[in-house]
Amino acid sequence: MRSVIELPIVVKIGFDTSVAVVKRLAEEKLCDAISLSNTAHWQDTAERIDWQKLFGTDVSPLAKYGDGALSGWPLVSLAIGKVKELRQAGITLPIIAGGGIGCRRSWRRDVDALKKAGASAVSFGSAAILRPWRIKNIISYAEEV
Repeated sequence: MRSVIELPIVVKIGFDTSVAVVKRLAEEKLCDAISLSNTAHWQDTAERIDWQKLFGTDVSPLAKYGDGALSGWPLVSLAIGKVKELRQAGITLPIIAGGGIGCRRSWRRDVDALKKAGASAVSFGSAAILRPWRIKNIISYAEEV
């Protein structure tokens, strides 16, 4: 599906988006690709992220503002898992996955794992902000893979 202005339509989903929703997007050709979120909401990932270890509390530091979300390296494993889940469900749309790539020294391993899981491309917002000097190497490596 292409928009009226001939641009690809990429739908951004969260880690908590159901596979059924993504299957419907794909089957009804409502988009050209999926972009897997680069943030995880506190309440949606309470069982999958050790918030106590990261922040010293099980309550969002931003709870008084309505909640909070996390970006960065703890999300790589969630992204890998979600890409695998979508591919195992038979979803063939291109998937752009991110969430902490380039935040640690293991970015090559993260790119490899996302590729192996079935990601078509990677995104790296955290690295662009926190370690912009790594971007050129990440792009070069991802192109090779």
